[in-house]
Amino acid sequence: MIARLINHHLRLTNDDEQYRRIYLNCASAMLLAANNVFFLFYNTVLDFYPPLVYAHLTTLAIVCYTQYLLFVRKKACMSAVLLTCVIFLLTHFYMFDEGNREYALIFGLITPVVAIALLPRKISLPAIAIQFAVFNYFMLSHMDVWQPAEDNFASYINLVVVWITLAIIIWYFDASRLHAYRKMNEANLKLEKLAMTDSLTGVFNRHYIERRIANSTRPFHVAMIDVDNFKMVNDQFGHVAGDNVLKGIADVLTQSFASVGIVGRWGGEEFIVLLTEGDSEDIYHLTEQARAKVATTNFEIKAPVSISIGLAQHDLGDYEATLRKVDKALYSAKSEGKNRIVSTFRY
Repeated sequence: MIARLINHHLRLTNDDEQYRRIYLNCASAMLLAANNVFFLFYNTVLDFYPPLVYAHLTTLAIVCYTQYLLFVRKKACMSAVLLTCVIFLLTHFYMFDEGNREYALIFGLITPVVAIALLPRKISLPAIAIQFAVFNYFMLSHMDVWQPAEDNFASYINLVVVWITLAIIIWYFDASRLHAYRKMNEANLKLEKLAMTDSLTGVFNRHYIERRIANSTRPFHVAMIDVDNFKMVNDQFGHVAGDNVLKGIADVLTQSFASVGIVGRWGGEEFIVLLTEGDSEDIYHLTEQARAKVATTNFEIKAPVSISIGLAQHDLGDYEATLRKVDKALYSAKSEGKNRIVSTFRY
């Protein structure tokens, strides 16, 4: 219910920086209102006591006004400050009125927790310092008149109310902390994926592929792939069609090499495949199957689509030398008529 109110009136979601404090503002107001309604009933019907009746009525009116400030006037900080002040005044009035009985003093623990939960740090720290000074004044100036808590239902209710209030606020803080950690981890995973993924095709990007080659610890094969006549595809059918062709080829390559390596986009219409499993003969035949599959795939343009492939083996030496070898093989495949494979190794 609170989440819907915040979303409807303030247009905030749980990802917003202010959402947690505003949620706690509303929840604290509801909890305070419920407590005051209960104690208003208790001090009116069960144990009539006019000072606390007036205090609870005044508190209810101010609590309603804090939510008016929050949801209508959109003044979240003012609402939080006023709500904290109300809690401070009500709890300390009760402590004073009860003559510092032990069960009344425990209400002094509520204000600092609420201040931390509701207020920005630059306001909450001074507020806590002021409350701490007042709280200590109450205790030290009345030490000679401290009264033990009576063993009755009122003492029990007071302790239960404070326990529930603090437990709810601390539970929400912990839940929101876990939610924030989950969101942060999800964001980090997305950023990590974006840092290594080509945005158009969804395969790995050049930076990630170069890092994998440079950090390799065992030999593997490299396939450099170029889309034949891709400029003609863009010129004749448009860049949207060209992008769709690149995405389609990326899908074919990913499916073809999923069990033996990883596919990346090298740039423009060039792809690269790091083939980490299988011997040279298996690699060549698998690459030939991928080439043939691209040639027979319908890319929804009225023109044939094919790829040329250069194959080379990386032997844990200078990876730039490997790239030069595979580039040379790709150039040979293009110059020899395209839609073919040229390998730098025998099998």
